[in-house]
Amino acid sequence: SPRHKPRQKQPRPLMLRQAKEEDMPSVHKMLTSDSTNPYMCVAKDITLEDFKKDWQESTTPPYKGFVWESDGKAAGVAFVRFGSFRSAHLAHIDTFAIADDFQNKGVGSVFIQAVLSELKNSGYLRIQLYVEGDNERAIHFYKKNGFQVEGTMKKFFKREYQEHYIDDHIMAVVY
Repeated sequence: SPRHKPRQKQPRPLMLRQAKEEDMPSVHKMLTSDSTNPYMCVAKDITLEDFKKDWQESTTPPYKGFVWESDGKAAGVAFVRFGSFRSAHLAHIDTFAIADDFQNKGVGSVFIQAVLSELKNSGYLRIQLYVEGDNERAIHFYKKNGFQVEGTMKKFFKREYQEHYIDDHIMAVVY
């Protein structure tokens, strides 16, 4: 009788969805990882309990949390703040991060393009973000994905563990 190979489990496709409370531990891990945290507005040693307040703020209006899911796990997160009144056409990506296991595999580009598409299809004409001037990897990533540097905010912030101030670039995609 012919030998049958055992069936390999097919990974579920990547999927963009709204963040859910059960994503919080995975997102906390993403934002506090050594590769991501230096560029996040989250303390490296923030506890999951303390992170809960940030999570609630970042997932309720005027914010929306997006998760890029792979095989049932959060592979990436984006927190977006929406403009109102005169800037109702504006979406500002406050946080964008990819889990360590998914970095350098093209997941970030697919995820940011899905977020941009979702926002554009929802009527947002300007999608912007701030990126730290010393985060060359992120600047390259955003340029590769259609963002342009529109300006630099000099000495915009100071990391608690450094003596010098950091510039921030404002980058945007405009439709």
